[in-house]
Amino acid sequence: LRSLVGSEMCIRDSSNSNLEYNPKILSDLILIKENDFYNDSKRTKTINQLNNFDNFQYPSINYSYINETDKQLEANIFLVPKKKYSFRFGLDLKHSNIEDIGIAFETSLINRNIFKSGEKLELTTRGTIGKSANTTISEYGFDLRLKFPRLFPTINLKKIIKTENKPITYLNIRTSNQTNIGLDRQNFKFDLNYEWKDEKSRRNNFSLINIEFVNNKNIINYFNIYSNSYNSINDIARTYNTSSNYFDLNNNLIIPDGINSFINEVVLEEFSVSKEDFNRVNYTNDRKKRLTSNNLIIGSSFSYSNKLRQNIFDNKFSEFKLKVELSGNIANIASNLLNVSKDEFGKNKLLGLAYSQFIKTEMGYIKHWSIGLNSKIAFRSFFGIAIPFGNSNNIPFSKSFFAGGSNDNRAWEVYRLGPGSSEALSEFNEANMKIAMNIEYRFKILGKLDGAIFGDFGNIWNVFDDTDNSKRTFNSFKDFDEIAIGSGLGLRYNLGYFILRLDMGLKTYNPILETKDRWFTDFSLQKAVFNIGLNYPF
Repeated sequence: LRSLVGSEMCIRDSSNSNLEYNPKILSDLILIKENDFYNDSKRTKTINQLNNFDNFQYPSINYSYINETDKQLEANIFLVPKKKYSFRFGLDLKHSNIEDIGIAFETSLINRNIFKSGEKLELTTRGTIGKSANTTISEYGFDLRLKFPRLFPTINLKKIIKTENKPITYLNIRTSNQTNIGLDRQNFKFDLNYEWKDEKSRRNNFSLINIEFVNNKNIINYFNIYSNSYNSINDIARTYNTSSNYFDLNNNLIIPDGINSFINEVVLEEFSVSKEDFNRVNYTNDRKKRLTSNNLIIGSSFSYSNKLRQNIFDNKFSEFKLKVELSGNIANIASNLLNVSKDEFGKNKLLGLAYSQFIKTEMGYIKHWSIGLNSKIAFRSFFGIAIPFGNSNNIPFSKSFFAGGSNDNRAWEVYRLGPGSSEALSEFNEANMKIAMNIEYRFKILGKLDGAIFGDFGNIWNVFDDTDNSKRTFNSFKDFDEIAIGSGLGLRYNLGYFILRLDMGLKTYNPILETKDRWFTDFSLQKAVFNIGLNYPF
């Protein structure tokens, strides 16, 4: 590729007569223009844009004098294309708030420059198997991802989002089959995302359309998986003069017919139980419906990230993240225009399903302070809330918040904290509002071995939904006394590619206990929670 400063720019392919790239796409990446004065910053920005184009190996620009003068320069830009096709295989250890530990594999076939404008098509197959609390989870799926190194479809926003802002468009189609969180599920997702950086390298992401469909399978297996819920209802049924037809020979409720019949009788008040037992049965029934209902989520989102970190060796940095998601409004307009039918609860349906309608906001802040040469303080805060409205009375399980685990409050196992001051009797406890804060002092011990002292604060609650249990809901500022506090010690060993982490969390303040007993009652090694994690939690 040759660019002449002082004469006409020309683009050619030295390998053959047919240029494999759209000339306009390449010229838009080059900031060195005809008759411009020499500008080294434009040279640097051009190389950065060619690198971000992600189709060439190590672009370079060389200058030389032309016409035997010292006033005109010729700029030669040398580009070596990456391989058009590539194959990738990966095997990873996984860890998250949802998955305690897991093994994942992924194979990808990549086709670069598929439409001669730098697009990248990636076809991926993936699978994972792991543990979440006491449940074995697995997943396999297929992804199609198309990356455009520009805004696509073409949007006339060049004055606002310039080429140097590194605009990228992602079109993603994903399908998966899960044996996960107690129920087998099929998922289908489609989204169209625009990503760019501003002049201060702050990352922005706008999801124009995001469609998610969740199909639950083996619903009749619910109470075989959610054993805590089953045991609770089974104990209640044994207390009363329940029909013997609902029990097996061991005097346990038959799954699914026996337990479902008993629940229906109690909820419809055809069978009299105490108020406390009625609330428990009613809550279990509502939760079962929510977790086994198929979901249709159609929405958009915007996220913003401001990470002020110079490089990986920068121990003093901060990061602020914000995400806003709005779901259901497009579906609501479509259902009203089409005058579609309603379900038995009076909810509008689209494609035969009651669609979800909610607004969800997440905010997070991280700050690191360096203390001397070998130690630092790391701080993180998080607030999230998802509010259902219109066609929804609650939030889909996949959009809820969780607490506990090695990346959250480490004195509680994942899913075992909250909501509020309730006893977290369900296998997977979740809610639609979350407050969290963590502070950690990290220091060097010996060689690659580091230590940490930490304090974790937070909980989850239900708010603005159909939950009426006061222990689970956030009703006023008085409920801040339900924020759980965990503290503990940790060890970190640097293996080069990742950091292996072991944390011991102790329940310093447990909100499920009576107010007078919450401080240090469960603060003992016998009730300590040990978490194995990969890399730092924040």
